[in-house]
Amino acid sequence: MMMCPLAHYYAHSHCGLVMDLATTRRLAAEGHAVAQHDFALRLGLGDGVARNEALAARWLERAAAQGYAAAQFELGWCHHGGRGVRRDPAAAADWWRRGAEAGHAASQCQLGYAYAEGIGTARDDVAAAQWFRRSADQGDATAQFNLGQVLRDGRGLERDLAAAARYFRLAADQGNTGAQRRLGLAYQSGEGVPIDAAVAARWFRRGAVASDAPCQAALASLYMDGDDGVPQDYAASMMWARRAADQGDVDAQTIVGLHFQEGWGVAVDLAAAASWYRLAAAQGDATAQYYLGVLLLGGGDGVPADVEAGTSWLRKAAAQGYADTIAKLAELDRSQ
Repeated sequence: MMMCPLAHYYAHSHCGLVMDLATTRRLAAEGHAVAQHDFALRLGLGDGVARNEALAARWLERAAAQGYAAAQFELGWCHHGGRGVRRDPAAAADWWRRGAEAGHAASQCQLGYAYAEGIGTARDDVAAAQWFRRSADQGDATAQFNLGQVLRDGRGLERDLAAAARYFRLAADQGNTGAQRRLGLAYQSGEGVPIDAAVAARWFRRGAVASDAPCQAALASLYMDGDDGVPQDYAASMMWARRAADQGDVDAQTIVGLHFQEGWGVAVDLAAAASWYRLAAAQGDATAQYYLGVLLLGGGDGVPADVEAGTSWLRKAAAQGYADTIAKLAELDRSQ
């Protein structure tokens, strides 16, 4: 699930800060809700005035009390994050509910997320799905992605992979990178759509060029293995994997390690492979733990053999159910 995103301090101002500061301040003081909301944005961002989160929250309260839904949404974020007010998840959910009931799409999405995760309210998957749908039907990309997840997982609604793919497509077309990755995975596995690796690659690439690390890692994996309509391309795989790995993506770090270990598109460098495996393994990635363990057992150029450390990494991977690791440990036990 995704939370409705914030741009800078608040999200979704009604039309941007179109009034000059003096006019905004004057109209806010006269009680105009839109101006109060916009003046709060300026205070929250430090746009033309000294940044003051507490004062921003007070102006949002004035606008929200008049029923201005955008202010109610943003005031919910203030209470959720403790920005200018005491952190209060229940108050956050209440303000999102007010905005949602007024028809504000971002509030509806965020209220759905609150129900899905139990933020300030009891967890309720059915209510979450209902609010995601209301927001998604207004075109909110985050809600469309979340509704796709709900339909894919069968949380609060009957599982429907074809409908999930449709909502992922709606969100992906708006640039939601999570939806682009999920749609790519759907085309890889045939979840609600025909299997088509070339189409999967196109969706991964859209997220990848937007610097989304999971999409970059997925594209790297696809290029590394190749598939119908996607020729194997180690150079492209390494390029995308490295971009994602540099952002901390564990799947990509493991892929980079594999390239260095096998010499796929780069010179063999076992020390570099071990270094990348270690980064991912330390974050709990079972695949990296397995490859690091095997590499340490045998050692090689720049990587001294270390049976104790290698076995330890293998056991960590085995504890996560990594099948190859279990077989490797059984082999080690027989050899001792």
